[in-house]
Amino acid sequence: MRWKRWMLLLALLSVAGFGCGGSNGDSSPAPSDGGSGETSAATKAPKLEPPAAAVAEFLDAVRVGDDGKAASMFTPAARTQVAQLGYQVAPTKSDTATFAVGEVEYLKGGGARVAASWTDYGKTDEMLWMLRSGTEGWRIAGMAAVVFPGEPPLLLDFENLEEAMNKLRMLQQTIAERESQLQAQRPSAPQNAVQK
Repeated sequence: MRWKRWMLLLALLSVAGFGCGGSNGDSSPAPSDGGSGETSAATKAPKLEPPAAAVAEFLDAVRVGDDGKAASMFTPAARTQVAQLGYQVAPTKSDTATFAVGEVEYLKGGGARVAASWTDYGKTDEMLWMLRSGTEGWRIAGMAAVVFPGEPPLLLDFENLEEAMNKLRMLQQTIAERESQLQAQRPSAPQNAVQK
């Protein structure tokens, strides 16, 4: 079984990663090179379609720990949900993470889906971001990712935050149960085993 800790972490950061109380960290702008010598997907691609550029801005903000920028990349409805429910956790930066933004699928009614991958500690995982076009430009409304291979993707609607948080709590419980089952299936070493 391969479940994705990054997805749970990223989803928690995405949903609860900003609040009405401001940042706990330094709010000064990050250096243009990200401080790590690596370039993000936002600087690698010369010209991204607008929804893809919005996803790249968001993922780069999460990668470098810029909670203000990450918050600004969500739809106004998602930001309102966060303020009403009182979530405030600054995104945790990752000096080892990289990401790539893929294809854009435009939807009727001013929406789009953007494929992306997130790589950290040698693992690459795929996700699909849901965006809406509004007065601020393209903004993130939700995400989907396969957590358990062979099962339907987990869909998180950031504009219905209570439901998204319930899904994340259920996911945490499922992960804990599956880990417990795996531990129970593993043979234990005999108590009187002699080690050489």
